[in-house]
Amino acid sequence: HMLGLGNPEIIPLELLSGGELAADPRDNNSEVNLGGDKEIDSATLEITWDLSANLSFKSVSNYLEFDRSAATDLNGTPIQFFRNDTFENTNQFSQELQLTWDGERHSTLFGLYYFKENIEASIDIQGPSVYSDVFERPFIEFYGTLDSKSYAAFVNSTWEIDDQWSVTGGLRYSEDEK
Repeated sequence: HMLGLGNPEIIPLELLSGGELAADPRDNNSEVNLGGDKEIDSATLEITWDLSANLSFKSVSNYLEFDRSAATDLNGTPIQFFRNDTFENTNQFSQELQLTWDGERHSTLFGLYYFKENIEASIDIQGPSVYSDVFERPFIEFYGTLDSKSYAAFVNSTWEIDDQWSVTGGLRYSEDEK
């Protein structure tokens, strides 16, 4: 049960107000339509151009949209005491450009990367119905947004020493804004 067995001498307010626990401890006897919805849409486009026998260019683009909402009952009884409603919306876009040179025993990858994300989220905790009816607002409310951007440039090279051994090295510069 959400309220648990706890101390039998202490009766939670939800039960004193007429709420009953579910008979099965795996069930939830709730006034809330429990559950949630999640939707993720994502599309990726990858295009490669062979510019010559040893040189290729690749573009990788991605867009993602994520929406989530959920309702939970924090006390597990049909008396509204604490109810949690959450919402999140995320939009992302990324772009990577790669230029690859392949030699006989050496290869190098040059790249540029860009990422942008916008997040909006809220959590509303509805208090006891007396509070919600009187004040007509959530008991506790959290709301926030976050905008992020990242930029990067990188290079990676591999030298084949023989058929079994190779040496790889690389550099990356990144800048993030939040």
